[in-house]
Amino acid sequence: MENIKEGFINPYGFIPLGEKKSKKYTENDMVHSGVITYKIETKTPLFIPNTSNADAYDKDDVDKCLDFFSYKCISGKTDLEGKDNMYEPVIPGSEIRGMVRSVYEAITNSCMNVLNEEIRPVKRTGEIYKGGLIHRYSDGRYVLEEAEDCLYQVKHGTGRAIKFENTWQDKNWAEGEKVYFNKIDRKNKGKPVARILFEEETADHPEYGYLIKGVNGPKKHNAHIMIPTGKALVELKDEDIRGLLIVIENYQEQPNQNTFYKEYEEQYRLFLSGEDDAYFPVYYSQIIKVEKSVLYLSPAAITKEISNNSIGSITNGYSPCDKLKDRCPACDLFGMIGVNNEESKCSLVRFSDAYVTCPDNYKDYYDRPVLLPEMSTPKLGNTEFYLKKPEDAYFWTYDYKIKDNGVIELYTPSISGRKFYWNQPEMRYPQVREQSKRNVMVRPVRAKKEFIGKVYFDKISDAQLNKLIWILNSGNRSASESDIVFKLGAAKPLGFGSVLLTVTEVKERKLFIKNGKLHYINKPNYDYMNINSYADCGFDLKVRDCFLNLVSFEKMRGYTICYPMTDKQAQEYNKSGYVREGFRWFSLNHPIYSLERGKILYDRPLCFGMPQHREQNVIDKVLPTSVDILPFPIRGAGNNKIIGHVKSHSHDGRFLFLSVKGQKDLKLHVSIFSKKLKKQINLREQFPVGKEIMLEDQGKDDKGYQIYKFIK
Repeated sequence: MENIKEGFINPYGFIPLGEKKSKKYTENDMVHSGVITYKIETKTPLFIPNTSNADAYDKDDVDKCLDFFSYKCISGKTDLEGKDNMYEPVIPGSEIRGMVRSVYEAITNSCMNVLNEEIRPVKRTGEIYKGGLIHRYSDGRYVLEEAEDCLYQVKHGTGRAIKFENTWQDKNWAEGEKVYFNKIDRKNKGKPVARILFEEETADHPEYGYLIKGVNGPKKHNAHIMIPTGKALVELKDEDIRGLLIVIENYQEQPNQNTFYKEYEEQYRLFLSGEDDAYFPVYYSQIIKVEKSVLYLSPAAITKEISNNSIGSITNGYSPCDKLKDRCPACDLFGMIGVNNEESKCSLVRFSDAYVTCPDNYKDYYDRPVLLPEMSTPKLGNTEFYLKKPEDAYFWTYDYKIKDNGVIELYTPSISGRKFYWNQPEMRYPQVREQSKRNVMVRPVRAKKEFIGKVYFDKISDAQLNKLIWILNSGNRSASESDIVFKLGAAKPLGFGSVLLTVTEVKERKLFIKNGKLHYINKPNYDYMNINSYADCGFDLKVRDCFLNLVSFEKMRGYTICYPMTDKQAQEYNKSGYVREGFRWFSLNHPIYSLERGKILYDRPLCFGMPQHREQNVIDKVLPTSVDILPFPIRGAGNNKIIGHVKSHSHDGRFLFLSVKGQKDLKLHVSIFSKKLKKQINLREQFPVGKEIMLEDQGKDDKGYQIYKFIK
């Protein structure tokens, strides 16, 4: 039996939002203009793609290949493994600007500038939808009507020899086409059936309906016919009409499913473009409450729900600023695009590209080509990660929550916050064993390489300058701010892109009049060497602990950071460094419970069969906050002393296990102690359980093994 794997940390966490976003600062001292020079040190490999050629690698078994960004427009296939085809790597200023702005937004309680407000997340539930018809009136209205669901079923033979035709593949009839037939009622044996379809009504075939074929599925044979009943349910709004298209698009965006519901989509769009009275088949589900109701439409009965709430409607005012008077601190500094030109604002900062510090040795910056596993887009439907768990809820979506008594409540959800990826100090390149067209070969810049960049600022305040310097220096390097590393570039979930920023110079433009003429000089500003702390910069104290956890580098040493996996996938992860089929964890995290006489039995998991109702769904585990994961103080990168207590010993007496607060237990060989004491020792006698031990972390040797030195 497959179970959820414990003891890993998801590659990303969230910085929570406040009650409402902050407004721009009110300083009047917008007097600083000049340039900040800063250094970028790669703490883990970095990759930013040169998109001029997605086929840059001379390997036939690799479908997509990308080199690191440079000013060279690459054409044709090259040998990425050699040094003859290397070009000086460059970090685009736009990439750095995006990283710095996202940090600035998070710790100044600003808007979420890159938020796509229009997204309506999609989530699969256990509800089986009912058959219906969209009635288009000649006056332009669309009304959902109830329909009787009839099977288009053709079979041959009898008994065990019976065979069914795949009527859903019948090319003689189009999706949504009006058909005539003789309905055969089966009393208590399920839905009525039609055996033969006709284009026109006859005396023998008086019934009519609208065909819906769908796509292939487990044991699927039959198309369906929606028979009008004339009972109107609800007039459809524009978002309902659009919602059906979003569900179809979501199906088609999945791997190897780009043709799913293609004919249905084409006929639906054709139906929407018409003007006369007409019908189109659909499946629907309604949740009706006194205060309001929600409606879901789909091309299938067992399907996905497209949320009525868009992302922008649930961010509590943190959507991108679009009016100058309401702009946030980040938009005030980095600029914004408003509802029109008058409501837009130019940026007060400009980021140059960052260049290698050793141009003569730029070829040494490159690491070997690496094959990356498939990287999917964010799955916002995973509400156990992207939404805060509502009180007393067993299951929740973007529209409703289900309480422990099976009662559905419509509600306004709260998003988890701003997404930040954890640093992975012990990252290793993934070992892709089964290649597909969705894998990408890349040539990254290796760790411990340096770039130099500049930020030009124009008429900014003291507070803005101090904040900008703090970020570009990765904090003020005090004991509590000595381990701040940000994430840049691609493949962040795999550990790529951890960078340390260091300010090396600040120059300010000073204006003066000489001989009746205006002159200026760029004069060094040495005040930057006394960088304020997080608190003194005026950053948001409510998110301080959470933020410092998520940008810590050393704090994650010793942890397994990967996407959710099952216990059976753990062995695969240990070999390859990544997890395929991440959906398996989420399937186990959504157990289904039995239904008996309309009552959900939450003490009886459903072992066989399919769920019938959304109330049978449960979400088991949720994503903990960064403070829940790492509640202990940050260990500075320069502080390599480790203090712990002996927890136990191995049976053969060769190892002891040291318990260290905030880390997994360390397994230490007897040689660590005998080398220091210069004699043979008995671990159990000289280091009994509970004894305090101090070690020095000396990093890793050439083979990647961790080295510890015994202090006392």
